[in-house]
Amino acid sequence: MYRYLLLIFSAIMLLVTFNSPTSTWLFDFELFGYRIYGNLFYWLFMVSIVAYIPLAIGGGGLFLYDLIKLFQSKRRRQVINLVVSSAVIFAALYGFNSWVFEEIF
Repeated sequence: MYRYLLLIFSAIMLLVTFNSPTSTWLFDFELFGYRIYGNLFYWLFMVSIVAYIPLAIGGGGLFLYDLIKLFQSKRRRQVINLVVSSAVIFAALYGFNSWVFEEIF
């Protein structure tokens, strides 16, 4: 479950990096009498900024756990899939980091 949460946040980071910083994704949503509206791209960007450090820590811990399992396990093929899914988190972090400093700063 923890792995999937990290992969979802990684997917959000990759989604943000495939767009221009000036793009706008307007949304208007009403639920139980409350209206939510604004720029979805801005909110996804802010979620990515807030989640960057915890995602790096969680991804690092997950990667180390998977590497330990790789050397302890006899079923290497299953564990290699876990290691690759952990490496995807770092690919998303690297892509988001380079996008922020290249496009925004």
